[in-house]
Amino acid sequence: LYFILAFVHFKMVQVYGGIPIVDHPLSSSEYGIKRNTIAECLHAIQGWLQKASNLLPVKGRTEVGRATKGAALSLLAKAYLYEASYAENYAGDARFAGCTNTYAKALACADSVISQNAGTYKLVGVNGEEFDTYWNQKNSTIYPVKTPGYRYIFTVAGENSDESVFEIQSVNDKDQYMLTRGTYLTIYTGVRDYVTAKGSSTTLGWGFNCPTQDLKNAYLSEGDTLRKKVTMGETGDPIFMTDGWGTLKCSQSPTNMIGRKYEASPDEFWNNRSSADGTGPNNFPYIRYADVVLMGAEAAIKAGVATLPLSGLSPLQLVNMVRKRARNGAVTGTPADLSSVNFESVVKERQLELALEGHRFFDLVRWKKQDIIAKQELRLFLGGVAQTPTQSSFTSPKNDFFPIPMAEVQYSGGNLKQYPGWE
Repeated sequence: LYFILAFVHFKMVQVYGGIPIVDHPLSSSEYGIKRNTIAECLHAIQGWLQKASNLLPVKGRTEVGRATKGAALSLLAKAYLYEASYAENYAGDARFAGCTNTYAKALACADSVISQNAGTYKLVGVNGEEFDTYWNQKNSTIYPVKTPGYRYIFTVAGENSDESVFEIQSVNDKDQYMLTRGTYLTIYTGVRDYVTAKGSSTTLGWGFNCPTQDLKNAYLSEGDTLRKKVTMGETGDPIFMTDGWGTLKCSQSPTNMIGRKYEASPDEFWNNRSSADGTGPNNFPYIRYADVVLMGAEAAIKAGVATLPLSGLSPLQLVNMVRKRARNGAVTGTPADLSSVNFESVVKERQLELALEGHRFFDLVRWKKQDIIAKQELRLFLGGVAQTPTQSSFTSPKNDFFPIPMAEVQYSGGNLKQYPGWE
């Protein structure tokens, strides 16, 4: 209960800022509830997670998908990191009044998970381990022998792996749209069209959550071929479908690219779904161990700590662990190990490692890097060429958070007030 309360409230704070703190079913007389401040929300979340971390079990195999001590500590590290970022970057902004420097607390929580006091986690494939998935079992030219760890963790076969700290489980119950307990990731992010093995063009997914040219350039600048290949696809790249290996056709994507982290094989999804079913089998990795490792590096740098006290690792070692897995465990190669690390190194590594997993926008807001959001992340690309933004734009402080849905404002009798810019 404490973990779920914290999980739901934290996600809403990321999106809306200060929200009403609700820890019990509301009666009709309580609908006029007002916003709590962002700080009050984060402090409530932190309190719930502290309790949860003392009550939840360490990660095991008997209750797959259940929240664990490691999940509570990881989310607690994130809540502390957000509070510290807000305090540092939004001093004097009334929305963030009461936020304080909690980098040391974020570091302690992340370090506890990294040192494996909360259970056993690892960067899957960091030592070159490879796995069997449909990517290599169907005579693939992409992975002709085995599937590397960074691809494996985003497959059905790799769900709830040693990298998983907390992931949203997909039941894949073949119910109708909006009634299901499964996930829409496969449909939502699947390429709109592909060319079959026989050369004909066929419609497939909906093609949402497209990578940008800036993300592609970030991978290319590092020679980061594995993470690029797993994260994004372009026209002509291979895809396995019901008639064998065809190729992607990304001409309907505004960026001429498509996200690939949540693909499923025909046997796993496309062959056995009903015509009214949009639910895919892929779990959603809400917190991966790589996220925790990079949070630990960020918190240590911000707290001025050279070595994490429990794990004994430095921020440089933490970032290079992630980069080593990105080259499939090779001692040398690309992306190369860094010789030194700073805050901007972590900013870039989070982009490369966690792309299309729902972190980037919220990270940029807490870091107050609205210039990146406005000038790069939201640029509209047509035919791969950057355009002046017409359909999307970002203006701070208005777009730091989403507006409260009007229905909720009405339910509250007008007591829920919008932030400036949304009145």
